[in-house]
Amino acid sequence: MQEIEESSPAYRGWRVVFACFLVAFFIFGFGLYGQGVYLAELQRSLGWVSACSSIASIRGLPAPCRS
Repeated sequence: MQEIEESSPAYRGWRVVFACFLVAFFIFGFGLYGQGVYLAELQRSLGWVSACSSIASIRGLPAPCRS
């Protein structure tokens, strides 16, 4: 089996790095910066008060606000 250098684009470790980057990009983008969009919509459509929206954003779990 031929050894591939780490600086080569064919090195399989770069696929792992790229996959981790994509996962982190979507998790951080949606989880941290998307709350202003989807929590406002949940508040409007489900009639949540702002306290429930705050709890959901802090805890990450909207379960306590279900009616």
